Amino acid sequence: MEIDMKLTKFRDFLDRRLKEGITNCKKLFLEIKQQGFNGSYFSVYRYSKLLKNKTSKVDNRGFHRFETPPGEQAQVDWGSFKTIEINGRVERLYCFVYLLGYSRTLYIEFAVKKDLKTFQQCHMQVFERLGIPKNILYDNVKTVVLKREKLPDGTYKFHYNPAFLDFSRYYGFTIKLCMPYWPRTKGKIESGVKFVRNNFMQGMKFNNGFSSLEELNKRALLWTDSIANLRIHGTTGERPSDRFVEEKDYLHFPKGLPSYTTSPFILRNSTNDGLIQYKSNFYSVPPKFSRRKLFIKAISKNGVPFIEIYHEDKMVASHLIYHGRGEWIVDDNHVVDIFSKARELDKDSLKKRQGKAPSVLIRSLDYYDRLIQ
Repeated sequence: MEIDMKLTKFRDFLDRRLKEGITNCKKLFLEIKQQGFNGSYFSVYRYSKLLKNKTSKVDNRGFHRFETPPGEQAQVDWGSFKTIEINGRVERLYCFVYLLGYSRTLYIEFAVKKDLKTFQQCHMQVFERLGIPKNILYDNVKTVVLKREKLPDGTYKFHYNPAFLDFSRYYGFTIKLCMPYWPRTKGKIESGVKFVRNNFMQGMKFNNGFSSLEELNKRALLWTDSIANLRIHGTTGERPSDRFVEEKDYLHFPKGLPSYTTSPFILRNSTNDGLIQYKSNFYSVPPKFSRRKLFIKAISKNGVPFIEIYHEDKMVASHLIYHGRGEWIVDDNHVVDIFSKARELDKDSLKKRQGKAPSVLIRSLDYYDRLIQ
């Protein structure tokens, strides 16, 4: 790659700044422009890329980048940043990063929590702006997957968070998870988080000039629209905004769809008797789900209120909601299960007693004659 001759007298300065960790090419371009550089931004970009390739120690042998067609996939991850003071209170700052796989169109939103409700709200915001692909790729976060179960054949069974699974079904996308212990599966989104860190967040100070998260997110939106999605992407060689025009036709938008009620699931512990409390009443679950953490969701079927009870991503019970107080609402099938379980316990107890001679008191016949008299 040839180096622009106009950069010759600025190379020492650029080398020093790059070693200091300043990788934002826009920032470097503006700095040398103030020193008299009259070349193009792309010559600075090409030079910094050349220098990074020379100093990089990452071994990419045997790695083949996986590309997806338009509208097929997006990738999502959280970035963790500094702290920010909101209303006199210091909060940890997180960034929700969403990247469309084909166009590399980027969306970011800052928050001070990573809980399920915030996660769902960030999705709803980006769906309005960038649409919904067929599937979305996630890392191993509890808001999406509760656990991964490794099967004897070496494959994995995923136990999804039922609240987020319900959310994905509502908006019509499929949840995809990264391969365990293989970070390159989500290389695009990791590059996106890194780009936010090294570009938008580089040199950002929150002590002055920030009154709210809303203001920070306004700046972030302006940055994605004017810089991130208008730059020439290093992998595709095109602007994400131009590729999005092509990808947009393959995405679906939630037009006319009522906003999802975020976090409709409630976490409850079932009792030893196989009951779970909702408001003022108790509802039964199968006995094998006693003493478990279960999820409750209130729904309406043709205007009639019901509760659905889930263990992980499987519904284990459903009941009509009662409006009294202190009542036990018990499914007959659960009672049958309880008796079946009791019978099994009795059988186990009988098996343990088999083979042991009972202890019997032996008396003479005279004893019984006297008892009759």
